Amino acid sequence: MIGTAKIYSKVYSFSRWAVLIGLGIYFYYAVDLSKFSFSTGIFVDFFLLAVAVLLMPLNYFLEGYKWHQLNTGNKSLLDSVKSVFSGCGISLLMPFKWMNFLGWAYHAQPKEWRQLMWSTFPAAFAQNIFTGIFTIIFLPLLFNGGATYSITFLYYTLVIVLTLFLFLFYYKFFSAPFRVELLGGKVTLQSAGFERKILTRVAAASWGRYLVFLGQYMAVFAALGIELSVYEVLVGTVLTMGLTSFFPISLLGKIGIRESIALAVFGQFLSGFDGHILLATLLIWFVNIVLPALAGGWIIIRNKKPLWDGF
Repeated sequence: MIGTAKIYSKVYSFSRWAVLIGLGIYFYYAVDLSKFSFSTGIFVDFFLLAVAVLLMPLNYFLEGYKWHQLNTGNKSLLDSVKSVFSGCGISLLMPFKWMNFLGWAYHAQPKEWRQLMWSTFPAAFAQNIFTGIFTIIFLPLLFNGGATYSITFLYYTLVIVLTLFLFLFYYKFFSAPFRVELLGGKVTLQSAGFERKILTRVAAASWGRYLVFLGQYMAVFAALGIELSVYEVLVGTVLTMGLTSFFPISLLGKIGIRESIALAVFGQFLSGFDGHILLATLLIWFVNIVLPALAGGWIIIRNKKPLWDGF
């Protein structure tokens, strides 16, 4: 595993530059909204908006279920969900989303946190498989389908091959025992490997989260009186989430970046609704990021435990 250890060390070294690059991109997109026109007279159906809010606990239950499967130990499913909420509260102010493992470390014993950190990788990798593949599948649909049949057939054949490869890698890599040292041996990540049935459950929960996201976007757009087909909401949601995930920063839940991308993507289906699109994505950000972060902050404060005790 020496080669793998070197790869992870390189990734860690690169991540410091990624923070600076990501911050630059973040502030550019977060403030460059002047070119969009915003209409007035936006009306909200609060019943449909409440549906989107009520879907948020299901989203975090599925994420907590993933953590519970990867870290059975002595933790109940309820404890796993609490850990996910507290992780969201911490990661909101962190440069990288994977730092939400600190929420788990906060609820763990000192000897557990390194394994908890490692367990973030299969959970995130499974989610990223769907993010990357869905983005690749739907991206050509923004270009009016101008490609010939043969090119389209070749493109989606490669998509199928890539999907199979990623899932094979997912099961092979995370089911094997693993040990890697970072920071000159000061930090050791290790895992005895995960059972394939556990990895399948994690992948299924990741798929379920996308269904929840789709339902939330549909509910929010309907609440704002925007008429879009299920197909258009599906394409717009997938591409907004997928393209946003490529930016190497997670500060404040990528607010500003997601909104700019959503305006560009949904603008392919709508004209003159920039304000509605912006408000919709801000509401999704508030429901899926701010509310869980507040819940996580409340859990941390209520426990009255110093964060560093988990280390």
